[in-house]
Order: sequence, then C-alpha cells, then structure tokens
Amino acid sequence: MKIFSTLILITISLCAGLCCPEEDDYNYEYFEVLNDTIISIENDETVFQLNDTIFINTLIKNSQTTVDNETIILSDLLDLDADPILYNNLILYKETSFGTLAKIAVTNSNIIILDGLADNTYDELIEVKNMYNSVNFSSKFGIKLLETGTYYLGTPNLDYSERVNITGSSGYDRQINIQSKIIDSDENGAYKFIVE
Repeated sequence: MKIFSTLILITISLCAGLCCPEEDDYNYEYFEVLNDTIISIENDETVFQLNDTIFINTLIKNSQTTVDNETIILSDLLDLDADPILYNNLILYKETSFGTLAKIAVTNSNIIILDGLADNTYDELIEVKNMYNSVNFSSKFGIKLLETGTYYLGTPNLDYSERVNITGSSGYDRQINIQSKIIDSDENGAYKFIVE
C-alpha cells in the first residue's frame, strides 16, 4: 500500500511540474521619492476672512531624486498618452470646541480650480489630480471658506501620516510614490490657518 501511495504521489508531482506553465518573471518597478517642497499654500497665508478662498498649489518637477539617490524623469515613467496624472488626497479639518479635529466635507461647488483637477470624490476626501503640462506636473485649486474658526489642511489620516502621498503608475508594472509635507505645516503635517 505504501508503494502504491508513493507512486501516486510521484505521478501527481511529475504531472504538476510538467503540465503547469512556468510563472512569468514579473518585472515590477517601484520608485519612492521624499520631497517636502511640492505642496504650498499661496502666499503662506494663515489668516483669512469669512468668504475668502485658500489656494493650494502643487508643483512636481519632472526630474526627481528617489530615496535610493536615483534621478528619475517622471514623464518617462508614466504613459503620457493614457494617464499623465499624479494623484493625491487632502482633507480639510476644523478644530472643535472640544479641542478635537473634525473632517469637513467640502462640496465641489466650493472648490475653485485654476490648474489641474480637484474634486470631492468621497465624503470629506478631496482628490487632487496633478496634470502634466509638458514641463512639470501641477495643480492649483482653492477652497471657499464659509465658516469662521481654526482649520487644518492635511493628509486623510493625520494620526498615522504626516506626509501627503502622491502616486502615479504606468500600467501594472511601474509605480511612483512621492511623499511630501505641506510647506510650513506643523509636526503632524497639517497646515494651520484661521478664518475670522
């Protein structure tokens, strides 16, 4: 009985080895960049009046240096015909009377787009699309400030990430990930401003 079981086991193993195709070698490229000079608030303003607009600028130079000290050209890594966009998400927070931060849902009617694209895609999430302009990737949009108070602009989860995650990909084999703080943000990566 042992010989019969062993013979069956060897036969199945040989069949699986000969009949199943080999796995393709998957050539996946991943590029990670750390650059805290990409996202800024226009004029570094921190005090606004009711009904003013805060403008957020993103300028991603086409040439970047990875964390491995490799110089990359973003436009060479992305499919410019299909999707020449680098994406990131932001959240607007308001400080409550309890000293906590509440996420504010900004409607598309309160977003002013000057360059690139930005819209409220899900709950409080503002999706920013930095478009390629044949030189750099950029976006500029504003948020109308409709209530007084203390606000913060930052990542979707300030408890876990102080840097905005900017991503792009080319098909399934190439991924670009750029980490950037908002210029003049606090230690949590949030940009604080007041609306009077």
